[in-house]
Amino acid sequence: MAEASQKITRALSVLAFFDFHEVEEGVFRGGVLVTDNGGKPLEFHCTSAIRPNPLQKTLYGDTLHPHMAVDLTAKLLHTKLKEKPDAILVEKKEFLEFRDDADIPVLLVAKQGATVAGDESGEGDGGKILSDDSGKFEALTITPHWSHKADADLALPDLSNFFRKFDLVGPFERIREALKMVHSQNPPAAG
Repeated sequence: MAEASQKITRALSVLAFFDFHEVEEGVFRGGVLVTDNGGKPLEFHCTSAIRPNPLQKTLYGDTLHPHMAVDLTAKLLHTKLKEKPDAILVEKKEFLEFRDDADIPVLLVAKQGATVAGDESGEGDGGKILSDDSGKFEALTITPHWSHKADADLALPDLSNFFRKFDLVGPFERIREALKMVHSQNPPAAG
C-alpha cells in the first residue's frame, strides 16, 4: 500500500475512464477511454458483447454487474492499454473493486448531490468535493475505494487542474456513444 501511495504522489497527466453500458436489451459492452490532461483521447478499447444468459443471471444474482465491471471490463481492458494512466475514473460504483488490482487510484466521479447506485452520498466513503472556480462545470464528488481513502486527497490537486480544462464526467457519455456505434457496426451473433 505504501508503494501505491508513493506512486500516486507524482503529478497526474493521463486519465483512464472505465464504463460499461447496456447497448441493447440484455447485451452489454465495456469500454475504456484514456485521455491527456486536456481531455483529448489518446486510446480507446471496448469489450465484445457481453450477453448474460438466464442461468448466469440466476447464479450471479447481485454480483453480476460487479463481475461485468471488474472482471469482464476493467481487468481485461486495463491489460490492453499502451498509455499507462495515472488514475482511473469511474461513474459506476461497481468499478471501485478494481482498485485492489490496480496500483493507481480508482475514483468514483459523480455530480455533487447525484445519487450513486447503492450509495446515498460519497461523503461517508471519504468523498471529496471538486469544484470549478470558473463556474463552467457542476461541482463533482470524488470518492475512493473504502480501503484506499487517501487516494482522493492525493489525486484532488491534479484532478482540479484537469477539471479546469474539461468536465470529468463528459468522457463517460463519449464512451457510451462509442459503445453504441461499435455495437451497431459489430452486433453479436444471435443466440
